[in-house]
Amino acid sequence: MPTPDPSPQNDWASRLTSDRSASEISADLQELALQESVSGVTRRCLELLGHDDSEVRLWASEALESVVQPEPAEATSLVAWLDELIDRQAVAARESTADLDASELADQMYWTATMLGRIGAAAAAADPTLARLEKLGDDPQAAAYHAAAARAGRARKSLTA
Repeated sequence: MPTPDPSPQNDWASRLTSDRSASEISADLQELALQESVSGVTRRCLELLGHDDSEVRLWASEALESVVQPEPAEATSLVAWLDELIDRQAVAARESTADLDASELADQMYWTATMLGRIGAAAAAADPTLARLEKLGDDPQAAAYHAAAARAGRARKSLTA
């Protein structure tokens, strides 16, 4: 009996694993960005925004903007991811960590808030975490995170819409 084809979602998830080269991941993200809609890869695309290779980061952003559709089942993982990102930013701010790339972290925060907003009311449990991110908009020392903070404010409104 032939093995059934994997679901497209599982196929994309396996193609975006970290054990592949940057050029392979970049090529797969380019192909992903041409799809109509893909679910189940949200967290991985968000993680790839912090990849060492700029092409991978560019195509991960393009995929998130154009085709990645987060599912309600992903909300818990995305909230945990956003909490982790906010914690990293807080530690870096306290310790003046020079090796933290604020623009990459800010991009990850921005897109995570965006994805939670796309989920909408099914991600209502994200509200406290999004509120934490939104507060960064009041911190003049956190200017790199102000766009992410503003996005968190908009995402919070979609949780109750």
